[in-house]
Amino acid sequence: MLSLKILLNISVIKLRELSFGYQFNSSLFKNTFIRGLGLSFSGRNLWLKTKYQGVDPESSLTGAAESLGMDYFNNPGTKSYGFKLNVQF
Repeated sequence: MLSLKILLNISVIKLRELSFGYQFNSSLFKNTFIRGLGLSFSGRNLWLKTKYQGVDPESSLTGAAESLGMDYFNNPGTKSYGFKLNVQF
């Protein structure tokens, strides 16, 4: 008999990066001066789920591992968003 036990301990769930894009069909622009059109979106640090109160548990300005477990000099997490419009003439 073979027994397999999987222990899953997740303390932090984080959506670090998300990006998606769409390239419009060139037949939409056959009677115009536009040869192609693309649109895309990207975002970083969009979602964080943790029981830890305060800031992102992965951030610390203490540097070396000698200060493991110390929580100070943390900056709040930043989110960034980007949009891109690509037009070909």
